[in-house]
Amino acid sequence: MADKRMTEDEVVDRLESGMTIGIGGWASRRKPMSLVRAIARSKLEDLTLVTYGGPDVGLLVAAGKVRRVVYGFVSMDNIPLEPHFRTARQEGRIEVTEYDEDMLQRGLYAAAMRLPFMPTRSGLGSDVMRVNPELRTVTSPYGDDEVVAMPPLHLDEADSRDLQTGLRDGVVALAVGLGITILLLVVLQTDLDLTLTDLFRATSTPIAHGRNVVNVILVDYRAIDTLGEISVVMAAGLAILALIRLRASTSGTSGARSGRGRKIGSSQ
Repeated sequence: MADKRMTEDEVVDRLESGMTIGIGGWASRRKPMSLVRAIARSKLEDLTLVTYGGPDVGLLVAAGKVRRVVYGFVSMDNIPLEPHFRTARQEGRIEVTEYDEDMLQRGLYAAAMRLPFMPTRSGLGSDVMRVNPELRTVTSPYGDDEVVAMPPLHLDEADSRDLQTGLRDGVVALAVGLGITILLLVVLQTDLDLTLTDLFRATSTPIAHGRNVVNVILVDYRAIDTLGEISVVMAAGLAILALIRLRASTSGTSGARSGRGRKIGSSQ
């Protein structure tokens, strides 16, 4: 199987100036910052970023790579507005399109599903509609409800596969799909063997003393297997409970330490 992993610089080589690119993550969390830094080092410019922004937006704006930002917010969590983004916006150095968080998500959904818009109540009664006059509302065909028609947010595609790899993958996909289809057609044309069905139906009451055949199968005929599954679920539940208690204990300890630190600082 071909190795589809790529370095940050290899990804950047497939991007072009003026592209609309999406950056994952949420504010300052789970951001692909090594890739963002590679873009900042590159010759790319006039980019449009679609993101729940954080340090990624600030770094690329400061590096002069961004023409427009489409966002639900640009925040550093503890710092409400990312400083470089705030300065660039106040100075008018970048174009911005600000949506509600839900609207941004629905715009991406609409693009992924190839829909002309995605309905949402988000934005109604707020300044989102005023600062984005291109947004339209529609009336539900099933009632009188008026909702916002969030347009799709299309991202520029950068397929990492060459033509030969793409053709090979297409042939493999078609062959597997055709094979599964033929297998299903053969199975559907085969007579159904009801031997076990008749056995369970005939013996569930006199032997297992149960009228619900499904329950009898689960707790009688395959009782050991069901016990094993229940044990796995119980073990997972206990492990989760232990992690929750450990986290709560750790948070309490760190909070107490920070509290002592603040008290000492204030006394000084």
